[in-house]
Amino acid sequence: MTVEKSAEKSEKASVMRSADTIFTAVSRPGPVEAGILSKLAPTVRVRPRIGAGVALRCLETATVSGQPTFLLLHGRGHAATVWDRWFATLAPRARVVALDLPGFGCSGSAPLTDRTPEAALAWFVDPLEAVAREEGPLVLIGHSLGGLCALEIALRGRADVQALVLIGAMGMGPVILPSARLYLRLGPERLARYSSWMRSANESEDPISALRRELYLVRGGRAQGKEAFDLLVPWTGDVFHRADRLSEVKPRTLLLWGEKDEAFPLPAAMQAAARIPDATLEVLPTKHSPHLEMSDEAIERVALFLKL
Repeated sequence: MTVEKSAEKSEKASVMRSADTIFTAVSRPGPVEAGILSKLAPTVRVRPRIGAGVALRCLETATVSGQPTFLLLHGRGHAATVWDRWFATLAPRARVVALDLPGFGCSGSAPLTDRTPEAALAWFVDPLEAVAREEGPLVLIGHSLGGLCALEIALRGRADVQALVLIGAMGMGPVILPSARLYLRLGPERLARYSSWMRSANESEDPISALRRELYLVRGGRAQGKEAFDLLVPWTGDVFHRADRLSEVKPRTLLLWGEKDEAFPLPAAMQAAARIPDATLEVLPTKHSPHLEMSDEAIERVALFLKL
């Protein structure tokens, strides 16, 4: 047996042994995701990564010499596959890694024993940070909840974050627009089930909407991910934020925002950019997800910021 095959077998055995005690994935890709993964292969490899005792689904490309790794973190209810356009564009220039957040996509999750906002954030961040620390120099990119996780990893200072990109990120301040709070607390999963029932069988759907719907309709609704998120976004009052610590952010930072963000309004991003020591704010004519709504333009803004 070659050294390479032996190492691969050892890695698989480690994951299998861990499956008895590690909090493993609870779902498999649906047909929409499977189609995306098929198109990304063989450039993008799918494998499990273990972070803080949690099995995370990881999509990754090969290392590019002399370039940092792009680590991509999705928002609430999404999965690593939403970054498919980013993989296609960035893979020739750098190693790209995207993780399913704990409790979402095909990742597992630990028990949620401490029901406080700080503990809920750690529930998401601890496994992600463990993988980030294995990757070496990073460009850390996060959207919405993933943006809050990216910010927290940067603030902890244990991963080698060279640059930070926050896209419509949570955590910039205490404000969330009322309609977004209602939508998130009612649950995109519940609303997706209702809209699927109302939707005509012949009604067409764009690829991103189809993927989102499939992710929201996963069997069981990924209850623990929702429970942890709900601790960060209560029914009333401030949402969880790190506004008082933004001055501590050390990596140079790009805030990429939608002009019509319907969750975290643009003024919050402007205030955050003023607090972060080395920050640039770029605005696109989108809503909450510029990386999906105008992916080519969003990637171009990131590339210009990083001088790729």
